[in-house]
Amino acid sequence: MKHNTFLALALSALLLTACSAPAAESAAPTPAAYESQAPAAVSVGKPLHHLNSGGTAPQIGITDSAAYLPMKFGCILLATKIDFATAQQEILCNADGCTHTDETCLAFMAADDDALSQYYTGGLVAAGDRLYWFISGGASPVNVRVDVSAPDGSDRHTIIENGSIFQLDCTMSMNFTDGDALYLATAASGLVRLEDTGLTPIFPLNDGHPTSENPLYAQGSTPRCMILGCWQDMAVFACTPSLSGSGTGLMGVHADGSITDLGTYHAAFSAALHEGKIYHIPGSGNQAETIEITDLTTQSTEKLPLPVGSGWNNYCITYGDGTIGLIRDELNYAWTPGNDIAVELAPTWGKDTAVARSPVIYAENGTTALVKVSDHTASVARLTPEGIPYQRQQPIRELALISLQDLFSGRQNWTSVTMLDGVLFG
Repeated sequence: MKHNTFLALALSALLLTACSAPAAESAAPTPAAYESQAPAAVSVGKPLHHLNSGGTAPQIGITDSAAYLPMKFGCILLATKIDFATAQQEILCNADGCTHTDETCLAFMAADDDALSQYYTGGLVAAGDRLYWFISGGASPVNVRVDVSAPDGSDRHTIIENGSIFQLDCTMSMNFTDGDALYLATAASGLVRLEDTGLTPIFPLNDGHPTSENPLYAQGSTPRCMILGCWQDMAVFACTPSLSGSGTGLMGVHADGSITDLGTYHAAFSAALHEGKIYHIPGSGNQAETIEITDLTTQSTEKLPLPVGSGWNNYCITYGDGTIGLIRDELNYAWTPGNDIAVELAPTWGKDTAVARSPVIYAENGTTALVKVSDHTASVARLTPEGIPYQRQQPIRELALISLQDLFSGRQNWTSVTMLDGVLFG
């Protein structure tokens, strides 16, 4: 059921009632977890692709050939790149003789040079043939500047200055692309689109400012929403109340700003979405035994046993290649639904020198993963803004590259990345 978000509230409510009732009468019974409210949605635009879907570091951009990381060197925040062909980190600046120490550097993002700017952070998101630079922090309230460039940093220009952190926090968003533009989806502000020309708000959600364009507010209360992922040309949100006015519902926001009611799904707030399938592990703590998989196309749910063993956490994540990530005793496992066993991502270092820890997947593109395989603390020489030398204890993260196929087979044949002497976020 598709309707335009700019309809009046009364008309929106009428359309929802008129369209959902016949579908409910004719539909076959469905499992308790999912209640069909509308025919399977049909894409009306270019499909969206989830960027870094299984990664834990949204501030790190990844393409088929490189990863892009903001990194602090002393008080300077610079854009860096890890080339997959060389497994070396380099500053994203090719200017001859550049010292990479001030704002004249082509990779410059921000500087902690006064009390108001000492909390600057950044993110680099690669979408299509563009690289988006997010610089946030400084004076309160926090503002965001967004630049855009080619992947090598050339043709860089600012498209947003003093933007809202609620709309432009790439570290808290799910990031999608249709091959042309970048889409940020958050529960705080809904869906926005970024292009060379700037920002386009697509759908207002839950930013504390109810608007007549949002039919969720027709229910008389502020909706509680969470972004699950993308499907077809839609960003899919779980919202309470649903568009039908009761329970938790799935709402698809199309790239053109229209919306589709995807039905009621009671467990949506703890679910993961990948290629039109919703994965949910019922239960609590580490006593989970089954997983529910709902297909949005067929509007049906199947329940499968989790792999052999016990103590599974009731949390799962979906990676870009379709593998399901499970957790048990702080170790990560890779699992394909239907298999009897899950493969352990072999622990590589100890947490607090005692508890074993699996590699952390910072970024992945569906084929290759950038992983943290260990970390340690080191004393590093630094200079204050006044030029006074001092020693600072900082975490050193050891990163590596590995194919998802090898990683999810339990192998450790990764290639260590030659890292620069700086500080990574996250």
